[in-house]
Amino acid sequence: DGIGTYYWEEDNSYYKGYFKNGSKHGYGIYCNKDGELIYEGRFYNNKYEGKGVLYSNNGNYYVGDFKNGLKHGKGILYKKNGDIILNGTFEYNKYQGKN
Repeated sequence: DGIGTYYWEEDNSYYKGYFKNGSKHGYGIYCNKDGELIYEGRFYNNKYEGKGVLYSNNGNYYVGDFKNGLKHGKGILYKKNGDIILNGTFEYNKYQGKN
């Protein structure tokens, strides 16, 4: 429990943040093998939960709510250059439309 860093040897990815009972729990960041940010925000029992930012391989990124590891709630999907792709409500990773 507490704050720390965990490295996965098989792919050299890592997590820095809070742990509870050996799980990612609380605020943290998850990075790939090259140190590129994949997710920054809240975790609950190893899954994205609450507010966070999720980055795609193509440079696009989502800022908003998560539930059980999925985009769920209000959020905005951006292009790499900052232009908005989608802005509204998501339910279990599917865009539902404007708020």
